[in-house]
Amino acid sequence: MTPRGLAACCAALALAHCTSTGGPAPLARLDLSPAHIPEADGFATPVLLDGRRSLPAEGEDASDLRWAVRILDTDDGYLVAPAEEQPDGCAAHMLAPCVLVRFRGDHPVVVELSVTSGGRSSTARRTVALTVD
Repeated sequence: MTPRGLAACCAALALAHCTSTGGPAPLARLDLSPAHIPEADGFATPVLLDGRRSLPAEGEDASDLRWAVRILDTDDGYLVAPAEEQPDGCAAHMLAPCVLVRFRGDHPVVVELSVTSGGRSSTARRTVALTVD
């Protein structure tokens, strides 16, 4: 990874934030498991992008939450595991609270979780990086 690429990755992590539009925002929590994959992995290692520990805005319950996971700054793509490989409670799409994906492993990948609380129309975002060893 070039120094510029590493700086961009670190800057993206520093931007982990929450925003609110009209009320207290929910809390976005994003876990990656594992948090790193081998270099040149070739889509071999499944990575769980898990936002299930996110919390709704005050006065709402978890059923009001809507999720969106985005893979930022990746030009080499990713593969979403088929439905039969997804853990319980996860789905084979990026609008689920958790999703199992695979990456090529050519460079670190920045992942963003947006959690929107339906009743208050407020959104929280969390950005984390998957590293490559």
